[in-house]
Amino acid sequence: MAAANAYRAKTCTYKSTAVLGITDVSITDSGSGTDLMTDASPTVTAVFVDSIAVDVTVTTTDLARVSAIHPGDSGSLVVVFQLRAEGSGAGAGDKTATLATATVISVNPQAGTNGIGSFAINLRCSGPAGTTPLVWS
Repeated sequence: MAAANAYRAKTCTYKSTAVLGITDVSITDSGSGTDLMTDASPTVTAVFVDSIAVDVTVTTTDLARVSAIHPGDSGSLVVVFQLRAEGSGAGAGDKTATLATATVISVNPQAGTNGIGSFAINLRCSGPAGTTPLVWS
């Protein structure tokens, strides 16, 4: 059985400016749903997705870039994920995640006791029912 592909965050840009020192990127694409039932059925017969939101956390060591980002800022976020070939480093088949209007929810600096700090940038982008604002290419 072939091993699953492994990806790493290769590059990240916010508002067309690179965020360096990326250590982790987490993307959650989720919806808010309403269960629908008919009078004749005791179970849910359909689920209506009211809205879709994408939450992204970018963890970086780039204090200079993070200090210029503030809650309420809005702009495009582009993350390129690099396919890691099994046991050989880089592989072919990068994937790009794009959010055209990502809004910063919070910025969380954390000083490390080992002298290496990290900074988490939390962003959100919402879309109407049935449409995710996350575009993969």
